[in-house]
This record gives sequence, C-alpha cells and structure tokens, in this order.
Amino acid sequence: MNFRFCFTVPIILIVCANYSNAAFEKFTIGARQIALGGSYTALAHTAFGQYQNPAGLSLSQTRHVEFFYSQPFGFEELKQQSIAYSDPYLIQPYGALGLGLIAYGFELYKELRLQATFSSALHSKIHYGVSIKYNSLSIKNYGSTECIAFDLGLLALLLPNLTTGFSVFNINEPRIGSTDDALPLTYQLGLAYMLNTQARVLLDVEYDPEFELSLKSGLEYDPVDYFTIRLGFSNEPSQFSGGFGFHYSILDLDYGVSSHKDLGLSHALTLGFRFGKKSSSKPGYIQDQHRFQEELSLAFGQKRRLPLQLNTASAEELQTLPGITKQVVSNILQYRNDYGKFLSLEELLDVKGVNEAWYNKVVNLLTLE
Repeated sequence: MNFRFCFTVPIILIVCANYSNAAFEKFTIGARQIALGGSYTALAHTAFGQYQNPAGLSLSQTRHVEFFYSQPFGFEELKQQSIAYSDPYLIQPYGALGLGLIAYGFELYKELRLQATFSSALHSKIHYGVSIKYNSLSIKNYGSTECIAFDLGLLALLLPNLTTGFSVFNINEPRIGSTDDALPLTYQLGLAYMLNTQARVLLDVEYDPEFELSLKSGLEYDPVDYFTIRLGFSNEPSQFSGGFGFHYSILDLDYGVSSHKDLGLSHALTLGFRFGKKSSSKPGYIQDQHRFQEELSLAFGQKRRLPLQLNTASAEELQTLPGITKQVVSNILQYRNDYGKFLSLEELLDVKGVNEAWYNKVVNLLTLE
C-alpha cells in the first residue's frame, strides 16, 4: 500500500477531526460564506447558496455562475473545489434551477458531489427548495462507492428587512456503500437582518447529532459599490473569519480567511459572474442586493423603490425617497427640463437644495437608465 496514504491520511483525519470533512461531512463552500462564518442560510439567493439552503434560488434575480477553491490549513490533501450555476429564468414561472459540482481530497482519497436544485415559491413570503445529490467516494487500492442524498430548505420573509431560513441535509440518511455508516443528517436555522441597503447581519444555528450545537454569525458591509467587507465567527469549531469582495460590472472576486488557534489559517477564493437584468451602471452584485431587498418590500405591499430611475421617475415616485422635500422634487424635475437627462448620479448634487449628506443617504436607491 502507498506509504503516503498509510501515514498522511490518518494523521490528517486525527489532527483535523471536524475539519477533514471525510465521508461527505458538511462544509462551507464559497469565500463569501466562509468570511461570514458559514452563516448564510437566510440569505442564500446565489449560486453557492444552494449548498446551504436550496430554497434561496427562487429569490435570485440573475443567472449566476461561481468558481471556488480552498486548501484548508495549507494541506493539499484537504483541497476543496467547486463550481455552481443558478438560473431563475429557464423554467419560469415554475421556479428556479441550480447545478453544482464539489470535489474534495487528493489522488488517494477523493469525494465528488454532483447536485441539482429546484426552488419555487409557496407564497410571496415563503419559498422552498429541494436538492438531489450524487455522491461518489474513491479510495485508492480500496475501490469506490456511490449514494444518492436529498436536501430540503425553506426561506421565509418575516419583515421587509428580516428573513429566516431552515435546511435539512441528507434527509434520507443514505448509506455509504455496504457499510453501516450513513451520511450525517444535519439541520441549519438562520436569520438575516438588512440594516440598510449597505449592511447585513446574519446568524445561524447548526445541529449535527454527532457534534455539539454550532453557532455561526456574520456581518457584511458595502462601504462603496465596488467593495465589500465581511466578518464572521463560529464556535464549533471556534473560528474567526473575515474577507472582502471586489465587484465590477458582472464580475465578483471574493476572498475569505478563517483562523483556528491550533491549525492556523485557511484561505479561500471565489470568482463569480452574473448575467441578465442589468438596469444601471452599478456592479451586478450591488444590483442583486437591491433587487433582493426590493422583493422583500414588495412581499409586504410596500411601493417599488429600489432602484428608482432618476431620469424617468415621476414626482410621486421621487417623493418616496427618504428625507426629500417637495421643493427638492420640484427642483429635480426642473433640472431635467432645463438640462435633459442626468449623465451621472453625482450630477444630482448640482440640483438646488441637494446637499452631500442627503445625497449619500439616497444614492444607493437611485439608478440611471
């Protein structure tokens, strides 16, 4: 038998314990999700979101493809790679579809997961999803085995700025080959609170009967349209995490890092692309965040406001902007009559009565044609 297999794999399994994710243990996919401490169950409206809550895809607003790579704690043997795709248009009005592929391990021990997800709405405020997973395990000199597993998820809109999500993983508890070992049945419950259009707070609770209850939390902030800062913490295992994202047009580049007191740092990278429904010059990531919050507002009967088309908005629509006065509304309309369309959002500062403080408050609620 290969000496590397005899020596390296047992050491990794013993030292890394929960981190090794052997036998299809659940682990977090996506640099954004890792940076948020794994707390993504209630905000899972992206391609990688289907791995944490398949219900989130029906709230997706664009076609989305993501690529992920991580090598936890610097061990090549723990290498994780994934690609995922989500499409909210292909089978409308029935729901949204997602596809995913996860590869874990190295040449002596390999896990492969193929996943297909369907998500739809039971109600304007309640969404559900189901994933079917084909799992393949291959150990050199010992052969390979396969099994089929299912995940279920719910995502509910509680308030215009608050969502909750619930997921059950490996609900059928499939056996791995001819052994008595079953894939772990795991439950995850989460909350996501949108402080405003720029900041989000997340909290998850994960329960696996084989381990202690795990608490996960994250904070995400967009100081500008092209950059995002993320922080996270989880207690089982105890890890601090963080990261950032760069956004330009349809492109997202995310970095995440988690720190363990014994094993050191784990780095992760995600490259993502968003296609469709480009309504402004803002990056696709920012537009998707605005559309997601707009869906929350619409579900509770609030007026459509995000984003407001500055060049075509009526007086009534402009009055929905927070802190605006009737005189400023009149001045904006007069400015459009005198000079034609706004060529940039910053040009709004040239309108009489518009100061920088108010502009900074509403700029993320506006867009140009």
